[in-house]
Amino acid sequence: MFHYTEWEYACRAGTTNYRYGEIDKIAWYYENSGGKTHEVGRKEPNPWGLYDIKGLKSN
Repeated sequence: MFHYTEWEYACRAGTTNYRYGEIDKIAWYYENSGGKTHEVGRKEPNPWGLYDIKGLKSN
């Protein structure tokens, strides 16, 4: 299991902001998900090529 700081480091991918791009372009979340899950890789990756690293899945 990753420590929170390691997850943040991977998520930011060398950028200095909280997000590496506009939230609607990089993550699914409550307001843009339509209340359902989505296929992996449908949003933009971070600068290191990691997809779907921002956001949470909640029940």
